[in-house]
Amino acid sequence: MFAITYRKVWLIIAAVIMIGSALIIGLFGLKQGIDFTGGSLTEVVYESAPTKEALEAGISTLALGGTSVRESTDVNGREAYIIRTRDLSEEEHGAINDIVLALGDGGEVTRFTSIGPVIGQELRDKAGWAIFGVVSVIVLYVAFAFAGIGTPVSSFVYGLITIFVLIHDVLVPTALMSLLGYFAGVEVDVLFVMALLAVLGYSVNDTIVVFDRVRENLKLNRTE
Repeated sequence: MFAITYRKVWLIIAAVIMIGSALIIGLFGLKQGIDFTGGSLTEVVYESAPTKEALEAGISTLALGGTSVRESTDVNGREAYIIRTRDLSEEEHGAINDIVLALGDGGEVTRFTSIGPVIGQELRDKAGWAIFGVVSVIVLYVAFAFAGIGTPVSSFVYGLITIFVLIHDVLVPTALMSLLGYFAGVEVDVLFVMALLAVLGYSVNDTIVVFDRVRENLKLNRTE
C-alpha cells in the first residue's frame, strides 16, 4: 500500500549527486575568504575605472606578496575592484589606497576589512565545531523522538537515514560554491557557514515530517 515504486531510482540519483558533489569539492576545493584565512580586503569603486592590469601593476610596486584583484560592480552599477592581500599595516593600507585612487577617475574606497591569521583560524575552527554540534544534536533528537517505534525499523536506522540526508543537503550547495569559487572567484565566508546551518535546519524539519508520517503508518499497520 505504501510501497514506493521508483525508490531505487531516486536513491541511485541521490547517491550519484552526492558522489559527484564530493568529487567536485575534492577536485576544486573551496576558495576561502579572509574570514578563514586572514588578510585584508579592499573594495574601490570608480566613475571611470582603470584596467585590471593597470591596477595590478600599481599594487605590485608595493611588494606585498601574493595579491588578488577581482572585477566587480557596486549596488549602483558602478565599476569596482575587490583587492585581496595579506594582513596590512597602517602604512601599507595608506599606500595601497593612494595607488588605487590615483588610477582611474572618481575613485572611492568603499570597504576595507582586515582579519589576522589567528582570528581566521579561530573562526574556521568554530565554524567546523558549529556544524558538527548541530548535526550531532539533530541525530540524537531524531533517535530519541523515534525510539519507541521499534520494529520493523529501529531508531538507529532513522538516525543513519538522517545523517545520509544531511550529508546530501550539505554537499550539494558546497559543491556549487566550489564551482563558483574555481570559475568565478566566489569566496566562502562566515555567511556561507550560516547558510549551511540554515539548510541543516530546513533539512531536518522536512525529514522529521516524513518520519512522523512513517511512524503513523507503521502504527496503523500494527492495528490492522
